[in-house]
Amino acid sequence: METQKTQHQPAAKVPEKALSTVNANKNELASAPEMTLEQIMAGEMEQTGFEGTSSTDFVMPLLKILQKLSPELNASKPAYIKEAKVGQFLDTSTGELMDSVEFIPCLYKPQMVEWKAKRGGFVASHEPGVEQGLARNEKNQFVRPGGPEANILMDTRYFYGLRKSKTGELVQNIIALKSADIKTAKSWMSDMLAQKTKNKRGEMVPLPIFIHVCKLTAVFQTKGENDWFAWNVELERHINKDEMAVLSKAQEARTTFQASAANMRPVEEETVVENSQL
Repeated sequence: METQKTQHQPAAKVPEKALSTVNANKNELASAPEMTLEQIMAGEMEQTGFEGTSSTDFVMPLLKILQKLSPELNASKPAYIKEAKVGQFLDTSTGELMDSVEFIPCLYKPQMVEWKAKRGGFVASHEPGVEQGLARNEKNQFVRPGGPEANILMDTRYFYGLRKSKTGELVQNIIALKSADIKTAKSWMSDMLAQKTKNKRGEMVPLPIFIHVCKLTAVFQTKGENDWFAWNVELERHINKDEMAVLSKAQEARTTFQASAANMRPVEEETVVENSQL
């Protein structure tokens, strides 16, 4: 029996122009000066490896109040935090726990957030008004046509801002108020709108939202058989002339949030008290 010999095809020749391009790129990379650790830590490196990323590539830095049904309080859940207590604030991106929060709101954005039925996941965020003409279900939520499996739309008021951490650092956070906390969102906005100053034309105009330093606490609430911790907001003071660095960061954060808010993907959380129960 004869053994067939395998004939090897010669490798395709790479065009000289392509080789010269590759070599030029290699030379360009090789000629780029290496930076010292001191230069890198001083922020002098322009290419950091985060090029091409967007807000959808990162965890939404949500600030929330832990409720009795929160997974962070359930030892059988992956999100369990041993030190956590009901009624505390949690920064979901850093894991920091707080009993109260100093918060500077930088941007307010109301949205109608659409979810799949039965906690099926996030669908889309819409501008207010998209719910016009939609029916409500037994939980007083807006629902798309389609029966029990239809998507629901939840009125959600987002406050994007800066939180002062335990180390004194200003950290970006997002607060999502919905259901029972919509009243708090409206009162918060009304209180800030009432803070006015006189401009050069002698007109009384509202102070910008990012000038306010607010204190956030959680207040225990009960109604019927339901109990939960609700948001409580106090306007403590305004940023003063000795805090120009804080003012600069607040304005910078506002610009950042304006550019990225539309791409933020919310995280579905446990619903503690439904609208229909209040």
